Amino acid sequence: MRWVIAFLLILLPGRAFGQSNFEGAQIGGRTTLMGGAGVATGSDEATSFVNPASITRIPGQSFSFSTFTVDLANRKVKNALDPSGALRMEDADAGKINLRIIPNTFCLFLDGPPKDNYSSRSRHKYSLCAAATERERLNLTQNRFDSRGEDGFVGFSQSTDMEFVRSTVALSWGISLDKNASLGVTFRTDNTRFQDHTTATAFAADSSRGAQQTLSLARETWSWDTSVTIGVTYNISKVITFGAALTTPSQHLIGKYTSNAALSFGIEQGNGIVQDTGDFRYNSPGNLRLGLAFSWPRLTVEVNGSFYGPQKRRAFANFDRRVVAFDSDGNADTAVGRGSVSERGRAVTNLSVGSEYFVRSDFSVLAGFGSDFSGLQPRLDQDIGAVLFRQQRDSLHASLGMSSYGSRGRLMLGVMGEYSWGDVLVADPALAVPKFIASPQTEVAVSLIIYGQLNFITVVEAAERAAIPLTGAGGNKTSGATSDPHGGGQ
Repeated sequence: MRWVIAFLLILLPGRAFGQSNFEGAQIGGRTTLMGGAGVATGSDEATSFVNPASITRIPGQSFSFSTFTVDLANRKVKNALDPSGALRMEDADAGKINLRIIPNTFCLFLDGPPKDNYSSRSRHKYSLCAAATERERLNLTQNRFDSRGEDGFVGFSQSTDMEFVRSTVALSWGISLDKNASLGVTFRTDNTRFQDHTTATAFAADSSRGAQQTLSLARETWSWDTSVTIGVTYNISKVITFGAALTTPSQHLIGKYTSNAALSFGIEQGNGIVQDTGDFRYNSPGNLRLGLAFSWPRLTVEVNGSFYGPQKRRAFANFDRRVVAFDSDGNADTAVGRGSVSERGRAVTNLSVGSEYFVRSDFSVLAGFGSDFSGLQPRLDQDIGAVLFRQQRDSLHASLGMSSYGSRGRLMLGVMGEYSWGDVLVADPALAVPKFIASPQTEVAVSLIIYGQLNFITVVEAAERAAIPLTGAGGNKTSGATSDPHGGGQ
């Protein structure tokens, strides 16, 4: 039993790897349909997160929403049913098709005094937004039984549910300095949540004996952090617009880490349980976004670059560890200690290109292309105690859609296709010492995007019409200002 205690204690690790895709949850209808390009000419809720100076381009007082209404994804994991090859299974790949409805963003935009002297708009703009700014989900349930006739049989069973979500509340202020320049600031608070529930069992038998080993992991973490984004936009000419935004590294507020791992080494060898409780933090790196847009009466083309710095600790958990080991006779022994897991982050550069063509003054077609590279180091085989997150993916995405503009708001409809590749750490209990094995994964996804922005005046008019049968009065209609389909700024 002492060797079980010794093994479980050496699981106090040095480094772990996880997911960190900063462009993974596309925000804003127009920005998403332009491939993520919106630093220079953005005019939807993505501006609060990407470049707050652009909120001055949003006309009137309004609220908006955008959602990946239907997300259809097909993920394949190579050798997921026999990660290390210890069971010698054939055709050990696993796949999963997911169909999900995913709400994403809500924003409120308000004008503030004073108004400028060259248009009817307020020079000051305020917004309050809530969005899922990072999102990742892997859900696999797989079972396999291979009969080998007189030589016996082998089997593998695994259930894995991992979910990573970063939710953000952003309070933004923007001001039009003059006809050509705007400045904006966003104060944001982020809540990062991660859960990893995995149970895997490997079993084998021949004519003389059988063996079974099990690995089980239940981990939950959360972290609250804050950061600030400062942005500017400037019309270099009637055609060219430049945008830039700088976000500070996040500052940690509070977090929590809990983990429970159980390992069974077979009937004769015993089993053990590892319990961890402590603090968790997810540190976002500082980043710089640059955008250059070219706008003509009917066509806008924008190119963006996003640059994220490296970090020694992208994520970090510091915890108390309690180990309980049992031998084959039922005797127990315990040990306690301190442990930590840290994750290094690498520098990332993402590019996006988008265009919007106005068929009419109130109707346009949008298209875009962008990248979303992971900010994590390459995936490696790991002991179970050396892991915070277990996925790393790089992605390319393309989008196509259409938009309708009007005095009461706007409506957008489109599709986005995405191809991702990377690695996922799969639990392998078949080894002499159960651990996580890095297995290649790919995913193809298609999302239906619906975006809406509604002016407050439309809500007021609807309320007045609904009240007519109750009051008997016709009510006075208030006329709203016509939305600028280009979002202003030119």
